Amino acid sequence: MHDFNKNHNPAHPIIGQLKTLAAKGHTFYARCGQYTGLLSRVTILSQEAFFPVKNNQRSITKAIIDV
Repeated sequence: MHDFNKNHNPAHPIIGQLKTLAAKGHTFYARCGQYTGLLSRVTILSQEAFFPVKNNQRSITKAIIDV
């Protein structure tokens, strides 16, 4: 099952990885941000740019997951 959530971008590299894993029978969840992407084995409830940096350098994204 894919969890593209509300902010997926079909061109984002994480989405390609998610589809590859799904084709191999693995369930992962993905969220795409402006500069980062998250890939998780558990449901991602939300994400936040904890430390956004211009030009995609050293950005940090915080995820809230369902365990």
